[in-house]
Amino acid sequence: MKSNITALTLLISFAAGSAQAEPVMVKTNYWQAPIEYNQILKIEPVDQSLVEVCKEYTDLVVGSDGETRLDQEFVQMLRTQSDGVFATEFSTLFRVRLAQSEALIRESIARANRATEMQSKRAPLPYYTPQTADIIPEVTNTDEVQVLSSRGSLTEISENLKLEPMPISIIGGDLNAKIKVRGKDTACDLLSGKITLNYTSMATIKISLDDQLTIDSFYTNLEIMTNDVLRKKKSPLARAAYLGFKLGVSLIEIEKNLDRAAIWALNIVDSFFDSNMNRNSRWSHFNGTDHLSVDGSTRAPIQLQLEK
Repeated sequence: MKSNITALTLLISFAAGSAQAEPVMVKTNYWQAPIEYNQILKIEPVDQSLVEVCKEYTDLVVGSDGETRLDQEFVQMLRTQSDGVFATEFSTLFRVRLAQSEALIRESIARANRATEMQSKRAPLPYYTPQTADIIPEVTNTDEVQVLSSRGSLTEISENLKLEPMPISIIGGDLNAKIKVRGKDTACDLLSGKITLNYTSMATIKISLDDQLTIDSFYTNLEIMTNDVLRKKKSPLARAAYLGFKLGVSLIEIEKNLDRAAIWALNIVDSFFDSNMNRNSRWSHFNGTDHLSVDGSTRAPIQLQLEK
């Protein structure tokens, strides 16, 4: 699919949103963790000869006033013309700058964690709001890449000449992916930082191992309580009362505020049991036993912004 080109205002609003937007909460049955939806990855050209290619292309296309005197057909020929012996059409590769991108991800995680520190005071379940430990973006294979351009870019000149945007492809599945760019206007704008690439992807969100083990320990204890309750009590009302009592004793050790502990107990019953106080679908069944399986990671959609 061909890339979409937008105006400067979209780039400005996107950049502002990336810096100022409230974190979103990624939720599982047992915990939620904050992330910034927009994640920035820094990229660089694989072939450093692109610098000279772009200088030559810019000198040919752009006049002293920043406009072009060339017609649509000639600019199309120049931007697609290959400088190689065997290739029939220009293309070049960019790669993710790993160290810089990972540093930006760490900064993003720190901002999201700071912005949601108060969430734990309103947590609906015990240990429900650990901090995010890591975000691993999936730089997935796609042609669904949006180009965000700024004024004075070579891409804007092509747009003004009514030229169709050239395809951009992401090749790979992790931070070692390559970005294949066709069209010197797009490639040179990426090199100069006058455009960014934007597309929706997925990411793996992780909490720390210590937090995972703490949460898992609590729900292992809930499994033991549940087995005891279901073995001794037959009626839903008796089960609810007995489990409520056992939960109360356990929760007060975690939360001294009795009102909050009571809310947690009610939410646990609502979250993990049906109306007859039997285990609901959140329990997994394996080898004849029922479990509450706490994973320390989950996947969530993110918006990736690729820029120089």
